[in-house]
Parts: sequence; structure tokens; C-alpha cells
Amino acid sequence: MSAPSPLNSKRPLGVTVLTMLQIVGGVSDILVGIVLVLGSSFFDVRVGGGFLATGFLVLALVAFGLGILSLALAYGFWSGRNWAWTFSMVSALLGLIVSGAELIASGLTVDSLANVFAIVLYALILLYLNTHEVRAFFHRSAGYIGLMGSNIPTSPIPYSTQPQYDAPTPNPGYSPRQDQVNSSVMRQVAFCRNCGRAVAPNANFCDACGTLLR
Repeated sequence: MSAPSPLNSKRPLGVTVLTMLQIVGGVSDILVGIVLVLGSSFFDVRVGGGFLATGFLVLALVAFGLGILSLALAYGFWSGRNWAWTFSMVSALLGLIVSGAELIASGLTVDSLANVFAIVLYALILLYLNTHEVRAFFHRSAGYIGLMGSNIPTSPIPYSTQPQYDAPTPNPGYSPRQDQVNSSVMRQVAFCRNCGRAVAPNANFCDACGTLLR
């Protein structure tokens, strides 16, 4: 079996988009929190409404918390952290369940179109997070949903500490210099210590199984 070519290990475009969305959402939540704090001070000092002031302050704390969480997720997406992938998977799965329950409870009406849209959106997020490129970027085991046209293995790859190659065929024009050329090429090829697949010499993780190499 000949050694496969290494896949592209760069950050997927969709992950970059999700990072930007999380940054925008985090900054927006923090700005809303600041406005709520100012509103709390206004009701407390000028209007004398202690209850309203407390309510605005609680909402401000919630907004700050959501903003910090969004910025933390943006960092996780950008740097390919495993916990960011897990959190996104759980959030999308819960959103899918809640939207489905609301759709069943309300029935298929005009008002339930928002639930239908949410179900489709959460389903697409779940599918995208399980594509081969995304799972590999977040150091997860290889995914089997090939939406991005990946060359995904269809059967488990046996563990081997040594790369496997096709048996050499006789070459009438063989010369000793070919050994030197082949040896030089082999020194530029790296292999995953977990699955034995070929990877780029400067790769941080294996694109086939997601094993961290550095």
C-alpha cells in the first residue's frame, strides 16, 4: 500500500467565520452590559427605583458573562482548542432538541417557522463540526462526514510503527544514484506515530486521526 499524501492542515474557513461571529457577539454583549450598568445608575440615583436598578444590574452581569464566554469561544475556535469544539457540539445539540420540542408543541404554523429555521441551522452546525477537516483541526479523531470533499478512510487503519510501501519493481535503468535521491526524499517525509499516515514535516497534528504531533 502506497503512502497517502498529507492533507491541508490549515484552519478551515468556516471556523474562521465562527471565530469572527463570536468576537462580534462578545463585544456586543459587553457593550449592552455597559448600557445596562448606566441604566441601573440612572434608576437608582435619579428615579429612586431600587428594584429597577437591581434588575438592570443583574441583566448587566448576565450580558458581561455572555460576552466573556463568546470571546473565550472565539479564542478556542481560532487556536483549535478541543473544549471549544465540545462546547459548540453540546450547545448545538441542546438547541436542536429545544427547537424540535417547541415545534412539536406548537405545531406547524406560521409562528413556528422560526423553530424550523433554528432546527436546520443547528443541524448544519452539527454536520459541519463533524467534517473531517474541522475534527482534525480541533485534534479530534477522524470524522466520516465528507461535506468538504475530503479523502476520508472507510476502514480502520492498522497501527504500524513503520510506513508501508509498494514492493519495488525491477528497473533496467537503475543506478546507485537513485538510492541517494530516494534517501533524501524519505528524510523529508514524516509519519504519524498513531496511525502511520504520512504528514507534512511541519504539521502540528495528523490530518487522518487528529493525533497531536508536537
